Amino acid sequence: IVRSSNLVGFEQPEPHRKLIVRKSLDSNASGLSINLSFRKKLDPMPSIAVWAESTVGSMIETLYLEQSLAYSETPLWEDYRTQRSHILPLWRHRYTLLSGVTPSGEVDAVSGATESHRFALDPYLVAGKENEFVLCVEINAPADTNERHKDPILGQPSLLYSCLIEVDREEPYYLLELTGHGGGDALETGNIQYDLDDINSAKQMKDLFLVKLEK
Repeated sequence: IVRSSNLVGFEQPEPHRKLIVRKSLDSNASGLSINLSFRKKLDPMPSIAVWAESTVGSMIETLYLEQSLAYSETPLWEDYRTQRSHILPLWRHRYTLLSGVTPSGEVDAVSGATESHRFALDPYLVAGKENEFVLCVEINAPADTNERHKDPILGQPSLLYSCLIEVDREEPYYLLELTGHGGGDALETGNIQYDLDDINSAKQMKDLFLVKLEK
């Protein structure tokens, strides 16, 4: 079971838009507002995970995980039982390293972690310390096949959008840019795949992914 921090709030002001707000425990620290807007004709909507990680790639905190994926490793995905690690592999592998629980439900003795990770982003949001971290959004829609990716359930792989958040930067807005995908070796290793040439319609799901650092 994956639970976000109780400092995170969610809204869906429109069917194709999600707003995620992360407040801080420290009154002197910044907060985050993450606006995920998708194409209005998109159907079905993709599954989504949002997390923060360090500049060396270690997960700091999961900010949002699609509710249908939060309680099972084999959720129903468009009426088919599918491994969560196949839907959002980049998030899932980072969560294994943080939680110590593998996609099969076994405890990984090499990985460590605690429930305190739900509040681990707070120190990074404090201004005046040159803090920075990477914000990541992974999305995946079912059955979006193309000539290269023909699996009738998984279709094209998940896509990763990211940006570097610099807490002391004067400009508060950031655009999340397409970074890579979660296909190929990423299903087993969690390593981001950067070759996007074989991805086509999946790139059209996003309209605007915008982050604001609330100071």
